[in-house]
Amino acid sequence: MSKQQQDDIENWLSDLIAEILEIPPSKVDRTKRFDRYGLDSVAAVSVTGMLGKHLGRDLDATAMYDYPTISTLSRYLAESMEAEGIKAESMEGAPQ
Repeated sequence: MSKQQQDDIENWLSDLIAEILEIPPSKVDRTKRFDRYGLDSVAAVSVTGMLGKHLGRDLDATAMYDYPTISTLSRYLAESMEAEGIKAESMEGAPQ
């Protein structure tokens, strides 16, 4: 698995969660469960959709429940993308 790819996804997700919660990215704990941030199912589907669009692939709407932290979701995505031969483009911050 590409550690750089996982780090890029983690950074992008951290920035997005920080933007949604209106907190500094440094306050986002990548090992904290998404539901502990108060993200409801509507927010989870929205985040999953934005992440899928950013990565250029369809993601299962339940991905954030199956992989409930930024770290576990990023690791899963990096591993699955590597297995499929997909390379994530450089990810700089959350979408506008």
